[in-house]
Amino acid sequence: VKLVIDWISTSLAQKPGYGAVDLFLLGNSVGGVHATTWAFHPDFTESVAGVPPTTRTGAGVLLRGLMLLGAPIHFGGDDNEILRAYYGGGPDVIAKNIPLALAEAAKQRAGANLLPGVRIAQLLSELDPEYLYQSAKDLQDTWPNSEIETQIIKGHNHISPQCSLGTGIEKEEAW
Repeated sequence: VKLVIDWISTSLAQKPGYGAVDLFLLGNSVGGVHATTWAFHPDFTESVAGVPPTTRTGAGVLLRGLMLLGAPIHFGGDDNEILRAYYGGGPDVIAKNIPLALAEAAKQRAGANLLPGVRIAQLLSELDPEYLYQSAKDLQDTWPNSEIETQIIKGHNHISPQCSLGTGIEKEEAW
């Protein structure tokens, strides 16, 4: 995510017609884990500061929104081989690096200035696994001023929303 943001800032935004870029990140499932890790992990503070979510005067790239589509903000305390491999350690490492823990730590570091002006939307599919609903609620409860919008996408499952894009079927693309 950081490399894409860097490319947008240093290459795309420098091309004619792209000087003022409003950036919206969409992360589906584990892509939402990647996007929230970039937004909240202290290793990426400088990168996030490079696209400040404030009012732009002139050219530049501004982070305007973060959309989490079926993104697990935590895994309900799970400790399994996949999570150990992804996070590089056992239960303590997993618990410290899940998006919810990163958001809580970022909130402690930044207080009310945690991504000011950035809109966050959590989209859950009606047929998503149940733990994602609790995960989304926990992030909303953690976030300062509850500036997170959560919506349910009717008739979809965990992978169908992104597959429906470009189909031309209004009911499928309505989300």
